[in-house]
Amino acid sequence: MGEFLPLPVGIPVVLLLAGVSIAGAGLSVHRFREAYRLAGQYRSAVWFVRGIRCLIISLTASAWAAGVLYGQTWLLIIGLVILAQELYEGFVLSAALREGERIEAGQRSHRFEQDTPASVNGSLR
Repeated sequence: MGEFLPLPVGIPVVLLLAGVSIAGAGLSVHRFREAYRLAGQYRSAVWFVRGIRCLIISLTASAWAAGVLYGQTWLLIIGLVILAQELYEGFVLSAALREGERIEAGQRSHRFEQDTPASVNGSLR
């Protein structure tokens, strides 16, 4: 299979992606440590999800770097699909965790008040 990018252009891209991968791995370790430090608290789960996001970004950047270096477009496509799927799942999970944290703190959900008719809330606007 031919090269995805010509070698003079591909090497800086590979180095940039390798740097993103290393930075993502470092952030992931930091966020996992923060989750461990907060073990037993609700915020621990939020930090754990953030660590998983950084880890997925790091692994995807590694796959893209390998795809560019070796001219394998399937690595680029698989990396993109995995990144999109995992970031979507992580976003939904972190939104649920934030909402759960608000409920646990005794605050009402903003969505509940917006979606509920005035007659059910007992007040007219």
